[in-house]
Amino acid sequence: MNKKIKNNNNMNSPVVGIDIGEEKSVVTYLSPEGEVKENFEFDMNTDGYSEFASKIPRETRIAFEASGSAYVVDRTLRELGYSDITVAHPKELAWIVKSKKKNDKVDSLKLAKLHLVGMLPESHLLSEDERIFRDLLIQRVKLSSEISSVKNSNIGYLKREGLYSSCLNPMTASLRRGGLQ
Repeated sequence: MNKKIKNNNNMNSPVVGIDIGEEKSVVTYLSPEGEVKENFEFDMNTDGYSEFASKIPRETRIAFEASGSAYVVDRTLRELGYSDITVAHPKELAWIVKSKKKNDKVDSLKLAKLHLVGMLPESHLLSEDERIFRDLLIQRVKLSSEISSVKNSNIGYLKREGLYSSCLNPMTASLRRGGLQ
């Protein structure tokens, strides 16, 4: 498997590892030498992000694992002025799951330590345009499936009522196709 490891030119800056939760997230803040400066939790709301911003300098390198809320966290941190943000690839971080000690504080520390030494496998976040395009494609596939389902239901009804064979007349085929589209 091809691992993408971020090459950080700014290796002498502090690092934060965030274990993201639905309601609260756990932060481990490391000095450039790898010493834990602070551990804290913050709420996943405006007040919580304000608390985070009051404790963590803007030049800090930040890492968190990709999850369903990765886009929201990334966007919010960027709006707060953080620019060096790495989203870790969850499949490449299987060591967290295999770890004997599994809790949010330990996970945030491991993320921070790996990020500190530039060994964090990176995940790609789609741009807003790419997300919109992807979501539209997904909706198109779903719509196509629903259209097929409605057509099949209508044909099933016509067959049960003995009307389907009359719809097969070559003269009405184009009318039938037009009506079921």
